[in-house]
Amino acid sequence: MIKHIVLPLGICVLFASSLLSGCVVQQKGSTLLSIVSFGVDKATINQGQTANLSWTVLGATTVSIDHGIGTVALTGTRTVAPTTNTTYTLTAINGTATQTATVTVIVNTS
Repeated sequence: MIKHIVLPLGICVLFASSLLSGCVVQQKGSTLLSIVSFGVDKATINQGQTANLSWTVLGATTVSIDHGIGTVALTGTRTVAPTTNTTYTLTAINGTATQTATVTVIVNTS
């Protein structure tokens, strides 16, 4: 009875692992590029207030944030004081691979 259960189970595990092994493509010698997180502590602020962007990136050779922030470290925080609603885009690059993530800060002007 156990042989009848173990063999099909083993075949299923082997088949599933062969399918999943093709899910991640990585060039030999390169590090997998991943934006682990990109967020803001306050998505809505009043005009004149600040918000803190924070991010964690793995495997990038260059990380930057638009709206005048520029090149940043793989992990960090930055205080921003937008005067209007602003969407910040983080761009992570490793060789020919590029990933982006965005966060928006809404500014109450009334």
